Amino acid sequence: MNPRNPSAAGLGSIAVFRALALTAALIVLCLSAVQVLAQPEPLAHFTVDERINKLQTDPALGFRFVAFGDQKNLWKKNNAGEFGELLAQVRQLSSQSDLPVLFMTDSGDIVNNGRQIDQFEHLRNHLAAVKELPYLVAVGNHELDKINLRARTNTFEFLQQVVDEPDFSDDQLYYEKPIGRARFLFLDTNDFPGIYKTNAARNKRAAAQMDWLDEQLRTEVHPTIAVMHHPFILSAKKHRDHARTLWNNRLPQKLIDGGVDLVVSGHVHTSEVFVLERGGRKMWFLNVSGRPTWPRKWGISWPWPLPYPKNSRRPKRWDNPKEKMRATKPPFRHLDEWDDIRQIYYMSKDEEDDQYAVITVDRHGALQIEIRSVKKGSILSRFSIR
Repeated sequence: MNPRNPSAAGLGSIAVFRALALTAALIVLCLSAVQVLAQPEPLAHFTVDERINKLQTDPALGFRFVAFGDQKNLWKKNNAGEFGELLAQVRQLSSQSDLPVLFMTDSGDIVNNGRQIDQFEHLRNHLAAVKELPYLVAVGNHELDKINLRARTNTFEFLQQVVDEPDFSDDQLYYEKPIGRARFLFLDTNDFPGIYKTNAARNKRAAAQMDWLDEQLRTEVHPTIAVMHHPFILSAKKHRDHARTLWNNRLPQKLIDGGVDLVVSGHVHTSEVFVLERGGRKMWFLNVSGRPTWPRKWGISWPWPLPYPKNSRRPKRWDNPKEKMRATKPPFRHLDEWDDIRQIYYMSKDEEDDQYAVITVDRHGALQIEIRSVKKGSILSRFSIR
């Protein structure tokens, strides 16, 4: 065959080859586009420094922030629900002319299952209503799906857009954030011993986090506020095993001895406040994580308007927390190391509602906490930390 005068058959073969190559290229492009679309878009939220610069404020003169947790039960894929009501109230607060609301803190369980990347996208869409507010998160168990690697990667890729800290990584989902006079410590309690099933990677991360926390607490800063998902004290029965584990491993002793003034937690879908005293120090504990909800089975929720039954998440009045904790089986240990433990607020059945906290840090470093109801629009409790 003369190469300068190819036959029709040869031309046909070349055409078929080019068609197959073009088809393969189109398939690759389509798959790449699907993969890009599957990734959550970056959060457009300001960082704390950007928020401060926009408001032209000095946080050392005082500021406010909003704390909540476990809001995954309050929003659905296409309906923000009660979470939308909460964010609307937060946005209204942020527009007021008194001390500025600088950011939001979330104690975790921001999605129902971190393996499902579309849930992060839906959450991002809901949060767009308050994109002018930074969003600082202490990770919960649901976004990490306990020890699922895919969920951990999804969570890190979502949060790295707002956690503007150089040491934040998929192996270090805990961080420090100094703001004005205050210091915030966002902990990852999922890796702490005894909370969930351990493995070599989790043990390594837990040891590294304890070393990091010890280093942070060597320097006292007041106020210091720790945000963590799992509580170490609670009156409800649900997740008491997790609280007992953290307590018996002496985490609260480490925090109070290191000068932590306030601990904000979630996990239980409730609200209550304790004051703990040890060695002349006081540490306040605030759980603000929604309200007790009837567990959904097979997609079926509690049949309203039938009376909502008591469940294991509902807090109780504890007149003597130390005795209550000692009487549990197995008991909370090391209670004699504490001078006093008091419950100063719990969300009663009559007050039961989703809620959040508005916390003020004044120019002297004192804290004022208001626990607010979403549906009632009222303040359920108010207390000060001097």
